[in-house]
Amino acid sequence: MSGFDELLAGPGVLMAGRFGPDGQVAEHKTASLYVEIPALTRVMQWFCSTVSMMFSSMAYAVNTLEQDGSSQAN
Repeated sequence: MSGFDELLAGPGVLMAGRFGPDGQVAEHKTASLYVEIPALTRVMQWFCSTVSMMFSSMAYAVNTLEQDGSSQAN
């Protein structure tokens, strides 16, 4: 069983995938009853890329604060 199969086995999961370094969907797998609509797939890609970028920015900011010794600030 692949990692995508394990993710798709969860309740309510319709699609599982992975992004490449350019932010595009590199590979994905959908549940058997899910009908893939290209426009909705692009919206999903945009949303997930945005969330990933936000978390990367937050991680960079926290890392910068820790390196500057500002981790004790409230």
